[in-house]
Amino acid sequence: MSDAASSDRGAAGAGSGAAGEGAAAEGGPIGAAEGGPKGAGADGGAITRQRGESRPARRRVRHRVRLAAMAVALVAICLIALLATRPAAENTLADSPLVGKQAPSLAGSTLTGGRFSLGEDRGKYVVVNFFASWCPACQVEEPQLVQFAAEQRRGTHVAVLGVLFSDSASNAVSFFRSNGATWPAITDPQGQIAITYGVTNPPESFLVAPDGMVLAKIVGGVTASGLDHLIAEAGSIGRER
Repeated sequence: MSDAASSDRGAAGAGSGAAGEGAAAEGGPIGAAEGGPKGAGADGGAITRQRGESRPARRRVRHRVRLAAMAVALVAICLIALLATRPAAENTLADSPLVGKQAPSLAGSTLTGGRFSLGEDRGKYVVVNFFASWCPACQVEEPQLVQFAAEQRRGTHVAVLGVLFSDSASNAVSFFRSNGATWPAITDPQGQIAITYGVTNPPESFLVAPDGMVLAKIVGGVTASGLDHLIAEAGSIGRER
């Protein structure tokens, strides 16, 4: 009976050993499988390399975007500069309560220290031009006025009269000299002439007929061809009357 018990205990021990070995065998692959990705294995290294390589790529994309934005901005700046320095093909007319009425009295000191009045040009078409040396549009306009005045020297029926707007006489003299302008210009130190004519943003001009009537108000700068057209049109209307 003792021999049979011993045999049973041996068998049970052997079974326990086999079960332990099986558990150990099963545990080995699990540990290995779970531990592999956590370490610096082949897969982990690939992921690290991919992440590292994505940063320069993102930098290159951002650099290209910045270059494209700079190119667009440069084109826009060039276009704005071109439009700002190119005179318009025609004059831009604006409404004014003075149009169709006698021009208000206009007189004052000139840039050279004399006196001048609009009445002295009675019998002529007069372009009354409000300007300032600091005004970019006036700087674009001035060569057009000089061209117009030079073309009109062949006759005596057209004149130009400048009115200084919120600027010093010395600046205006330099402005006239640098552009070759020779027509009289009146100072307006208190701005009363500008108020009377409703001028707020030079350049603004008025075309006055030989009989003293205001024919048109022009804003944003005049052109030689535009003034020629207005005067020719006014002349044809006058002949029809």
